[in-house]
Amino acid sequence: AFKDITTTTNNNSDQLFKNYESMLQDALSIVQEQHEIKNVKWAKSIEKNFEGINKLVMDIKVYKRKIKNPRMWKDYN
Repeated sequence: AFKDITTTTNNNSDQLFKNYESMLQDALSIVQEQHEIKNVKWAKSIEKNFEGINKLVMDIKVYKRKIKNPRMWKDYN
């Protein structure tokens, strides 16, 4: 039973990541199309929609930096 749950969870996880990748690829394609035709009005109108994505990316970058550069004891004094 546990093996079935693990397999189901892994399949759901794979599908979740595939959905995210597909959405991001579609969004990138749309942004590139609008950039190509220099649609600045469109870019400004959707700027607020990208705030969440920007925050997510920045949070991940900060987290990765913390892992790569852990604080030493001297940093706390």
